[in-house]
Amino acid sequence: MFNELSRLGHWDKDNPLSKLRAYKIQETELSYLTGEEIDRLFTSLDLSTNPHTKLITEICLSTGARWSEAEGLTINRVKNGAILFAKTKTGKTRSIPIDGSLQEMIHVHHSNFGIDSRIFGSAFSAFREAIDRAEIILPPGQLTHVLRHTFASHFMMGGGNILALQKILGHQNITMTMRYAHLSPDHLQEALRWSAWPFCGHFRFQKEIAPAGTIGNRLIFIGFNGADREIRTPDQRFTKPLLYQLSYVGVGGARGCVL
Repeated sequence: MFNELSRLGHWDKDNPLSKLRAYKIQETELSYLTGEEIDRLFTSLDLSTNPHTKLITEICLSTGARWSEAEGLTINRVKNGAILFAKTKTGKTRSIPIDGSLQEMIHVHHSNFGIDSRIFGSAFSAFREAIDRAEIILPPGQLTHVLRHTFASHFMMGGGNILALQKILGHQNITMTMRYAHLSPDHLQEALRWSAWPFCGHFRFQKEIAPAGTIGNRLIFIGFNGADREIRTPDQRFTKPLLYQLSYVGVGGARGCVL
C-alpha cells in the first residue's frame, strides 16, 4: 500500500512496513465431488424449480469454469464446439472445447429461457438448495467452487497434463494449478513404485523399476552427493537428481544401493 502511495506521489517517507515479514496463510483444503456425489447432485438438481441450475452445473463440470463465468455466458460465445469465457477473474479470455451435445443443449436452453443474448438467469441459491438436498458437506467458501475443483481433480486423476490444466483453468501462475498435481496417477504410481525403506544403511527399492539404460535390473549407485543432489554411477551416465525417489538412510557419509 505504501509503495503504491509513494509511486503516486502521496507518500514521501520510508515504507513503515518494509521489514514486516509476509504472513503465511495455511492452504485451505480443496474438496471435490466423487462420482457418487455427482450422481446425487444431479438427482437433486432434477428436483429444482430453477430452469438454469442444472445446465450451469454441467458447464462448470465440463469446462472447469467458475460459476459466475458460466452463469454470465452469452450465446455468441458458444459456437464451433467451444465456449469462450470473457471478463474472467484474471481479465483474460480463454476458449474451452465442449461436446457437441452440450453446445446444442445450451442453444436450446437459450431459445427457451434466454433473455436477449444472456443464456441464464440467477441460479446460485438454487444450487445451494440442491447441495443441501443431496446432503453433500463442503468446506466453508467452496459451494459453487467445488465444481471447478471437481473438474480439475478428475482431469488430473484421468491422466491430464498439468500445463494443459493451467490453460483450461486460466491460472496466471502454475503454482495455483500445482495444487492438483498430487492427484495425477503418474504421481501416485511413482510414489508407490519408488518407495524406499531402510535396510542395513542402504537404499532398497522395488526391483522392477530400474532406471532406463541399466543392464538387466541391476545398477550400483556408488555415491550420494548431498551438496549438489546428484546420484553418481560408475560410468557417470545417471547424474540427474533423484531427490524424490531416494530417502537417505544410514550414517557416516554416502552409501550405495543395489537395484
